[in-house]
Amino acid sequence: MYQFSSFLDNSQFIDPFQTGFRRGHSTQSALIKLADDVKCAIDKRMVTLLVLFNFSKAFDIVSHDLLFHKMSSNLSICSILVQVLLIWRVQRVQDPDGTFSLWMPFKQVFLRALSSGLCCSVSSSMTYSSLSKYCKHILYADDLQIYIHCYPQKQLEQAVNKVRDDIAAIELWAGNNSLRLNPHKIKVTLIGTARHLNNIDTSHEIEFKIDGLPIEFTNQVTNLCSLHEYFRLV
Repeated sequence: MYQFSSFLDNSQFIDPFQTGFRRGHSTQSALIKLADDVKCAIDKRMVTLLVLFNFSKAFDIVSHDLLFHKMSSNLSICSILVQVLLIWRVQRVQDPDGTFSLWMPFKQVFLRALSSGLCCSVSSSMTYSSLSKYCKHILYADDLQIYIHCYPQKQLEQAVNKVRDDIAAIELWAGNNSLRLNPHKIKVTLIGTARHLNNIDTSHEIEFKIDGLPIEFTNQVTNLCSLHEYFRLV
């Protein structure tokens, strides 16, 4: 796994904003980037519209065949080498009592190991890096969040429409990559100073849907296991 992840980093193939399962990156670095971008926007008297996506059982439903195909076609790895390393090899393990497991194709073992998290990092980065047209984004394995800055009085409606376009693209992307969005757990929040947020009617001006279902707007979100009350920053 170390060799594979090092190869992905050296080839600059992983999305630069993918912070999951990469050396020097973590949930902390992801949150620092988001907080810094929000602070810079506040300094410019802007607000930030943030959407936090949730995928249903992403680790379990990632298509190994699709991931294997992406690795072969997009990583500039010789197809013969891939076959030698993954398809034609078998592997088994020995228990402390000396008994052996059944032989398994190495491809299956390798992809199961990737499913621990690196799988989702690779699968998402391979296709998401050029997907978003308008919003900034941060990835952490199967966690995805997009956000956009705007001036609340002049650009909010335009920003909402841009986010809707990116949400539609993400819905299509998720379907094409055998991932399922969970609209009941996707959250939207607006970040800025109280002065700029008090005049915004979030119930009418900020409405999004996933699979025809409305996305919940909230003042408080859990972002990468950290709880934040974003709505009133003073």
